[in-house]
Amino acid sequence: MKIRKNGMDFTENNGTFICDDLKGLPQVFEQMYTSAQVASAVDGYIALFRGMSEKRFETKEEHDAVPKPERIALGETTFDSVVTKLRIETAELGLFETFLFWFGLWWYYNPELTMGVRFSDRDAFKKMEKEMLKEFLLPILPKQVLLSVQDMEVASVANGHGHFAILFVDSQKRVRRIVTDTQLFELHGVSGYVYLDITKEGKPIARSCCDRDGGRNFFDGVRLMSHEKFQTCAPSTVIIDGGYKVNSTNCTIVNGQLFNLIDSDDKVAQTDGAFLGMVDFTPRDAANAVLLSQKSGTQMRVRDGVVMQNGNEIKPIGMFTPSKVSLLQTGFALYEFSDFHEIDNVRYDTVLVVDDKKEWIQSVISEFGGMVHELQGFQTTSANEALARILDVNPSVVLLDMHLTTEERFDGLWIANELASRDFKGAIMIASSYGEEALRAMQVLIKTPTIPTGKDLEKIKQALYGKPTR
Repeated sequence: MKIRKNGMDFTENNGTFICDDLKGLPQVFEQMYTSAQVASAVDGYIALFRGMSEKRFETKEEHDAVPKPERIALGETTFDSVVTKLRIETAELGLFETFLFWFGLWWYYNPELTMGVRFSDRDAFKKMEKEMLKEFLLPILPKQVLLSVQDMEVASVANGHGHFAILFVDSQKRVRRIVTDTQLFELHGVSGYVYLDITKEGKPIARSCCDRDGGRNFFDGVRLMSHEKFQTCAPSTVIIDGGYKVNSTNCTIVNGQLFNLIDSDDKVAQTDGAFLGMVDFTPRDAANAVLLSQKSGTQMRVRDGVVMQNGNEIKPIGMFTPSKVSLLQTGFALYEFSDFHEIDNVRYDTVLVVDDKKEWIQSVISEFGGMVHELQGFQTTSANEALARILDVNPSVVLLDMHLTTEERFDGLWIANELASRDFKGAIMIASSYGEEALRAMQVLIKTPTIPTGKDLEKIKQALYGKPTR
């Protein structure tokens, strides 16, 4: 359906408003600016970065042991190496894409720079970045769009896969507008971070703060999502076969579906309210988070809404519905916060029940055998045998009895702490016939996080779903 709004032409299809007036912006850019102008702006920006480069060290002691001139020289060497590689990789980009790339977050997402270089004054190059974006981008916009964003700050840009996105923010009104090569988006009640990415389909991925739920939100061009788990938006967006994935606190979003954290070793995604510089993860952790997410992304694909990793289906714990959308008089489409719907799916592929009672093992298998991909039981009265079996099976979760013998020796505490010392990645559920207070006391004695289910089948089911057991 064709719509005309604010002097611009739109095509509406199932709540999506495509703006015809946005077509050809790269060509407008190339008509207005020369290669020399863009190269001068980019070179000046890179030079400013380089002048603030200094080698990053893991500890203050290492940092102080190296004279400042040497730290600067080492930082510039690493910086030059990265920039040389990026210039080669981007040599085939058009003029508009080249500009957007160098004034985007290439420096933030590069693991080599994150781990090897610290910048002495980020405010200086962020100021220059904003000035250049304003100087080069505002003049190419349709006049109706320009009037809508003229009092807003150009906060971030993203390009890739033949698409681009430009983020404008009004911090006081907590309003954001995103201009892409096909659509105009508007978001209310969001602020803070200005992370921006673009999908293969040309949809923006915007990550920021809000006053709802966990305090963070994610917008994927279809859904404006918030959830109590969203307490950090530091990890980057990764484009996968069939969509995107992005982590938050102990969870992963894939195409609007919510999963428990896929990248279990991602330390950044295990933080609350975190952003680099005021948390207990290091720049190396941040760089590793990007690499981990990229690696798992290569193993994933989405077809007809089904998410697969290494050929195995991953089941979501919930999903967000598309936002309600209304086309405003300005021509920007306002996206409301999405509704979230929980889905009861077992979050663990392999479950091992370790107990000295055959009857208990059978009751667990009878209750959950049809829900869990692989459910095994191991009856034993030997702590050493139990430990060896757990390490051999390496389950996603172990239901561990605290007493495997008739004596009150609390074998399970020793086993759990041994697993912790051997970097066991699975979850540990304390499955013992004690009251809640005693189970909580056992948790304190175990040097790794555990889930105190006791031998309550309903609590075990909630834990298998990834829900609180209380």
